[in-house]
Amino acid sequence: MTSYFLQLNTYLRSFIKPPRMSWTSYWIKSVAVTIPIILAMWLFSLRFTIGIDPQQATSIVGTRYFLIDHSDTNLIRGKLYAFRSPNLNPFYSENTRFIKYLVAVPGDHIKVDTNNQIWINGLSTPFMGLPYAQSKLGQDESKFQGEITLKDNQYWFLGDYNRSFDSRYWGSIGNDRIIGRAFKLD
Repeated sequence: MTSYFLQLNTYLRSFIKPPRMSWTSYWIKSVAVTIPIILAMWLFSLRFTIGIDPQQATSIVGTRYFLIDHSDTNLIRGKLYAFRSPNLNPFYSENTRFIKYLVAVPGDHIKVDTNNQIWINGLSTPFMGLPYAQSKLGQDESKFQGEITLKDNQYWFLGDYNRSFDSRYWGSIGNDRIIGRAFKLD
């Protein structure tokens, strides 16, 4: 009976304490797992980056972090895109990364009326107001009111928050400044 318990004990210990692996085998397995993981991360970073909305009052309500797809530059109205800003001193330096909704494309007619309502192709939009005209920029709202038809390579971007610092103040963005499509992460 004792030999049975010794055999059972030996058998069970083989599951608890696996045999030692040689250092060579350990390193080969480690490298075989690590290299594909690093390669996958590197390939992911070539196409995607994480973006953060730099504005104090975020331009996309409730969202500050975004995944930016650098390869997706097919511009679709109503989608989020990341782009490098024009020179917006003293508020933002040139090439600050912004994330906004694309609301108007080449050929679209944009109007900001005297009530600061924004119209695109004759249709009223939920975007309205010029809260920064006087308070931050020190200029009369009338400077930002008027009409424009976007030419080739001109795109209008707006945030969904009325305090978003966007195309209402600095106009259109050229295709050369667009980084790629953005997706909300939070």
